[in-house]
Amino acid sequence: MNRSSRHVMLTLAVALVCIPVCVAQTVDRAGFEALVADGQSLAGRDFSSAILPGLDAQALILTGTNWSGADLRGARLVGCDLESADLSGISARGAILQDCILAEARLIRADLSGALLRGVDLAGADMTDCRFDGATFDQVRLSASGGSHPPALTMALRRATGLELSRAWVAGISGDAFCFVYNTEQPTFWPCRPYYRHPALAAGQALGVQVEIYQDLPPPDAYGLLKQSVQDELVCMIAVRMARPQILDAEQQGVWAIVDAIQESEDGDTIELTMPPLGVQNWTEAQLKENWAGPWPTLHPAGHPESSGQYTLITITPPAEPTQPPTQIISATQLAAAIMDDPRSYGPLIPGVRGLARLADDLALAGQRQDPQEMSRLGAWGGYPRRCLSGARTEAHQFYARAAELSGEPQQAILSEIAALYETEARLLGDEFPDLTGEEQQLEPAEQGQRMLAAAELIREIRATELRIATLMAQVK
Repeated sequence: MNRSSRHVMLTLAVALVCIPVCVAQTVDRAGFEALVADGQSLAGRDFSSAILPGLDAQALILTGTNWSGADLRGARLVGCDLESADLSGISARGAILQDCILAEARLIRADLSGALLRGVDLAGADMTDCRFDGATFDQVRLSASGGSHPPALTMALRRATGLELSRAWVAGISGDAFCFVYNTEQPTFWPCRPYYRHPALAAGQALGVQVEIYQDLPPPDAYGLLKQSVQDELVCMIAVRMARPQILDAEQQGVWAIVDAIQESEDGDTIELTMPPLGVQNWTEAQLKENWAGPWPTLHPAGHPESSGQYTLITITPPAEPTQPPTQIISATQLAAAIMDDPRSYGPLIPGVRGLARLADDLALAGQRQDPQEMSRLGAWGGYPRRCLSGARTEAHQFYARAAELSGEPQQAILSEIAALYETEARLLGDEFPDLTGEEQQLEPAEQGQRMLAAAELIREIRATELRIATLMAQVK
């Protein structure tokens, strides 16, 4: 190497040493509040190891952000969108998370001891090894539409078909995106399932996969069938008691899990299962039978002779070839139309557009009479049921938006219009829906009555939108 070459190499080496290295700086409370005040986009930002105890944030878009290892003790987050955020290892002791979106968020090893989660959407979230000591979960949803089965059903169908099925796509083909039932006697009731047809059967038909449902077998027979099905490499879903029941009313609803494997040993079988959102669990045969026993809702509609049962097992046989998207779209659309126009009622339970009409009438009557007790009873619908319906219609919008992308004209225009109408419904049920419960402030009877009347008009508008959607769906071939 000559002198000139050595000089060039030395110059390059010095330049490389002098290049500044970008190291993520730890964000403190003042720095975070400055970013918010500047109106900068926070989506996708790196807040790992941030020191933000006592943070008070409202209505921030924090999708895809990284908070791993952050100190959020005593923080108060209201109406924030943390979809797909990484919250692994955060310390959020005593924090308050209200009406936040944590769909697809990573909360692995997060410390939520003493925290309050109210109205939070945990659809697709991973809470493996979370700490919940003394935490309170109120009106938390494990799926956009409120049911505990969609995360497991989505996982099961992905495994069976090998397709990258989105949560919204499975919600569409299963009918979950179109669910609605109004309970005239208990307005806080929400079905947590399509109510017209078993969602796993509907999704199986749309995808061309074989789905079988078993229940009420004697424990040895049920376990033997499960073990054989796993050995036969069928995808198996079972309804179980959640290991940490404070997340939702698991004693009444149960949660759905995927049985991954059954390992035999001299000490007995070990069953490995994935239980969204708690990740992988390992149970003995005795633990499995105890937590599997039930009886749990089977996901059949209320009124079905097998709407609840013990040792419920759903098996899905991988298909030789899944159906193509156009077939899936037609199947989902036919199911959606049937759910909307369901003529059946079971006692006080009224589904579809008839249920929307009755809900609007009841809200209007309560608003006119201004009876505090009746307004309080009807106003409760504006809590959990409204959030679940809004979440369902958001997924309906996402399903049809994707369906339009996969279709050509003239179907594309029809599907795009359906998507836009469902987006309108979600908006009306979201920020535009009045607070009927007085969560924001104590309401005088006259003010609450006016809000009830306004809510009734919005529900009538939503019903009219559903009827318009039904007209368009009839054109989907």
